[in-house]
Amino acid sequence: WPDDFEKLSQTHPRLAFAAYDCAVNMGLGWARRLVQRAVGTTPDGIWGPKTWAAIRESGDFMAAAQMIDFRRERYAELVERNKDLGVFLKGWLNRCNALTVEVSK
Repeated sequence: WPDDFEKLSQTHPRLAFAAYDCAVNMGLGWARRLVQRAVGTTPDGIWGPKTWAAIRESGDFMAAAQMIDFRRERYAELVERNKDLGVFLKGWLNRCNALTVEVSK
């Protein structure tokens, strides 16, 4: 659990949960960039002052839900680029759907 994710979990536990799940499934770099997209900052993978300010201003559930939606888009892009990955799409989307349920609790 990287320090920035630990810090995130203290103020935005739902977003942190979604970010952790994303990091396990897609890698830490993608998780960081998708969090940034979800809070409206440049997705460069570096959580500097602008990213933290945007996180502080964002709603926990809304940012988590937005991040999960961006994951769905990413999975669709992967399948579009490589049709062989289509066999994984249903499982990836099921994971996103289950995660949406969890962060809404």
